[in-house]
Amino acid sequence: MFCSCWASPLGGEGAHAATEYVELGSLDRLTDVLAATITDFCS
Repeated sequence: MFCSCWASPLGGEGAHAATEYVELGSLDRLTDVLAATITDFCS
C-alpha cells in the first residue's frame, strides 16, 4: 500500500519563509509515530 500524500502534524510558523520554524515537542511526537509505524510494518 502506498500513500502519495503527507499531512504533517508539526507545530510551528512561517511555512516556506526565511523565518520558518518547527516546535521541537511536535517533532519528537512525529518521530515517535514514525518509529512505531516502521517497527509495526517491518515486524
